[in-house]
Amino acid sequence: RFVIVLCATILLLAVLLWQLKWSSIMDDGPFHGRAVSKMPTSAATQIFPVRDFVLEIYAPETSTEAPVVLLRKPDKSVAWAIHAEGMGNTKVESIEFSEYQTMLDITVLGHVKWTFGNEATTWVIGRDGTLKEYWYSW
Repeated sequence: RFVIVLCATILLLAVLLWQLKWSSIMDDGPFHGRAVSKMPTSAATQIFPVRDFVLEIYAPETSTEAPVVLLRKPDKSVAWAIHAEGMGNTKVESIEFSEYQTMLDITVLGHVKWTFGNEATTWVIGRDGTLKEYWYSW
């Protein structure tokens, strides 16, 4: 019986550690972005399916703007669209998503090229598609 409890505990801890690969203690954020006033007209630089949703990334239209990240619902309507800005006096050049994980929320992992170099980025999205927050590493 002890061995079964021990194995179950180890398995549970392994799953939790796999789901929680990052800690926000050493990252910049949380960020929430700036709402897009005009939807992008160019083609998306990345289309990234996430469960029933699709994340789309668009290159900045001007040199002073951050890339646009938007989330499409299953019916193809836009749930939200933001300029994925960092903190003040920084420039975000590009973002690319690489994987996602689900447990309580949807955690999307990727890379960001911004003022501090090529870093990791972590986005937390609710299961209903709401953007909770995102982080940039340093």
